[in-house]
Amino acid sequence: MNPISLKKIGLNVGGLSARSCAKLAQGAEAKKLHSIWTYEILGRDAFTVLASMALATERIQLATGLINLFIRTPTLTAMSALSIDEISHGRMNLGLGVSYATALSRRHSITAEKPFTHLKEYIEIIRGIASEEKFNYQGKIFQYKDFKLGYKPVRSRVPIIIGAHNPKMLEFAGEVADGVLLNGITIGEVPFFLNHIEIGAKRAGRKLEDIEVASFFNCCADESAEGRMRELRKRIGWFLVMPHILSRLKRTGFRSEAIEAEEMIKSGKEENITDVATDAMLEELFVADPPNKILQRIEEFRAAGITLPILFPTPIKDDMQKGCEEILKLF
Repeated sequence: MNPISLKKIGLNVGGLSARSCAKLAQGAEAKKLHSIWTYEILGRDAFTVLASMALATERIQLATGLINLFIRTPTLTAMSALSIDEISHGRMNLGLGVSYATALSRRHSITAEKPFTHLKEYIEIIRGIASEEKFNYQGKIFQYKDFKLGYKPVRSRVPIIIGAHNPKMLEFAGEVADGVLLNGITIGEVPFFLNHIEIGAKRAGRKLEDIEVASFFNCCADESAEGRMRELRKRIGWFLVMPHILSRLKRTGFRSEAIEAEEMIKSGKEENITDVATDAMLEELFVADPPNKILQRIEEFRAAGITLPILFPTPIKDDMQKGCEEILKLF
């Protein structure tokens, strides 16, 4: 067995059916991976998929990476997360994100307002519901009086991970969350992320070491270099329409590409957004290495301070199931 595979590593299988994810979760558990993650953009509901994976496994940690807090009430999210925690006997990890205005408007007809206040109250409510028999809360957005969950949860505190990239959110996560989730990062950015997480942690009397610093690493297990770059180019299209990602990229060597992407969005040319992505960008933001080099590349980020690397496979020739299965063969 590859010695790297014995280290703490997660796998994201989001986008596949609940049955497919359950089988992949079993495979990941057999390979002794730390955690299995699913996300929610369109398509399958994250908690339904997690329930299938929870029932199919016994040890591996389960996580959302991420769910959007604006499309559910905090009480519903608490109920869903605590139900998965019960089904899995205490293996649930709740990853939360605020998304961005265009996605919320187009996909859910929602206008997102006061994201930091929303997120702060959301977390306080989820933790309060889990730890108190009767929960009362008076916030600027949410108010509850004598809310009862109706049963005693398996744990009084489910770990909460916040998706973050900009300084304010990184510091907020360092202050209140159990972990931070990054995505599509360059190794040169890691000190910046850690610095801001630590600033927030110190405000709360904590240390950087108290916080899980996780990151998705987009990768492709296609043996063909051409195939890998083709799939990774498709994947980067997800990133280049996100304002917070473009703001972040302006701090890197890809400032000109980020500005060009912004101009394309303003002019209504989003369908061509991947045209701005150079091979150098794909190789820096993603893991474009051959399959037998993927885990070695991940270890460079671990050495830089990422405590939980999570492999996020692309499809192979448009087959996401195969993309995930081939990644599992690396372990």
